[in-house]
Amino acid sequence: MADVFLLYRPDPFGVGGSRYVRATAGSVDFIPAEEVGNIEDEIITYDVATLIDDLRRSGAQLPPRMIDMSEAIRLLTGLSRADGGEPKWNFWRRIRSAFAIESDWLAVRAMHESRADGPEAPNEFALFSAFARAADRLWSSLKIELIDSNESQRFFEIEIPTARIFHARQFRGISIDASVVDTCLKTASDEKYEAYREVADQLGISPTGLSYWNVSRHLPLADSNVLHEVVKGYALRDQLKISADVSKFARAFTNLMDASRDVDILTRLTNTLGRTFPTYHSFGTISSRILVSDPYLQELRRRHRKVFSADEGYQLTYFDYSQFEPGIMASLANDDELIKMYNDGDIYQAFSTALYGSANHRDQCKKIFLAFSYGMNERGIAKLLAGDDASPADRLAIERKVTAFFRRFERLEEFKSGLELLLLKDGRISTPLGNHRRRSSSGSALNSRERRWATSQRVQGTASLIFKTALIDLASAFGPDSILLPMHDAVLMQFRTDKDTNDNIGNVKQIMGSAFAKWCPGVSARITHGPFS
Repeated sequence: MADVFLLYRPDPFGVGGSRYVRATAGSVDFIPAEEVGNIEDEIITYDVATLIDDLRRSGAQLPPRMIDMSEAIRLLTGLSRADGGEPKWNFWRRIRSAFAIESDWLAVRAMHESRADGPEAPNEFALFSAFARAADRLWSSLKIELIDSNESQRFFEIEIPTARIFHARQFRGISIDASVVDTCLKTASDEKYEAYREVADQLGISPTGLSYWNVSRHLPLADSNVLHEVVKGYALRDQLKISADVSKFARAFTNLMDASRDVDILTRLTNTLGRTFPTYHSFGTISSRILVSDPYLQELRRRHRKVFSADEGYQLTYFDYSQFEPGIMASLANDDELIKMYNDGDIYQAFSTALYGSANHRDQCKKIFLAFSYGMNERGIAKLLAGDDASPADRLAIERKVTAFFRRFERLEEFKSGLELLLLKDGRISTPLGNHRRRSSSGSALNSRERRWATSQRVQGTASLIFKTALIDLASAFGPDSILLPMHDAVLMQFRTDKDTNDNIGNVKQIMGSAFAKWCPGVSARITHGPFS
């Protein structure tokens, strides 16, 4: 049976200019918007996020079985944005060589991007016919590449079913309590103003325009010994968050960034008329984490999440994998001590007790644990934790405590070293089911960044595999309408009544636990539930 393609010309201006085409390699049929949702065939298409928004604006319904070629291209690329992957993810760049005539590619792309008026009927038919033939060539090539790269099973069994859950959610949107948005925006704006003043006072300059990407050159102005020399090779954002408890500047700047982000998101929600339609990127990062943008709802701090509301007749419940990544590391490394610590209690609290003598620093120790696991050494951690008044002896004492804690996990260190050797040998790291990341260089030794992501790709890629397996099973059990917002290791769901919610909590936890056990046996995953805000 021939593959069926849905080609389209979007109408971002809402003036009735959308065009939809049901096509195979040998036929092209223009169809009205109201018929698009009736297509029962599996549809191959592209740039699904734009298509979904266009269908909603057109008053059309969503086809239930779409495959986005763009997602296959991104999975096959195996490069992160930092490694120059972004240009290679581009659908239009990839399909270019599939067009027989270069000018047809230029015209189709300009039409899709609304840089040119729609052509007259004969030319429009000819362009879409050329587009259909190119799409068929590209898709045939992608299917072969997926098999050759050992990514076919991952794409069709994990990525496509997950993407379809969020195709439906993007189309339907999420309910927003408009009466709460203004209150939260006022609070966030006040927080941003106070943090802005504090950062300005400490730097002696206006912090307007500063971000985690460009603030490093201003750190010498901050009265903080902790930050005089950042730990090389590690994200400044994470370093500032780790040192926020001991550095006045780090605390003020991270507060400014967090509040600024909250203000941006909440401002976007002020004109939603009670419903927002964000864009879901089911393959949002190199490790296949699901990202949400326009607005970036996942980044809204917990204190402001009360702006979300359930659909009428439903109520919200939030489910969270506790200590997700340490549990995955414990299983993948088969480290008996780490598995025991995870199964018996809370790893982050145990680390806090070892470092501070109490479990009161759990949140900070979570950041430190993950920082160490992904490449930061004991000396760098000690530097960020010591504080401005610490002596060299104080810093050394912290370093020794950190070292003593992590030396308990011998298999974990072997696991990390083994992944580095594998990356050097094969040039790529993947999860238990595809989703590879490859080196962008060919040197005879790994650089510091490659040594870090060798571990993070395996662990975080496995985390996304577990999470997506759980989402697919949850959608099967409760329907895709039950899933509202993914949060990396957690999911916001809605159920019809209090009784349904109470009855289903145990079922959700069982499904999420089974997904964890499928890919990471030997660890008893713990799933918590509660309110979202």
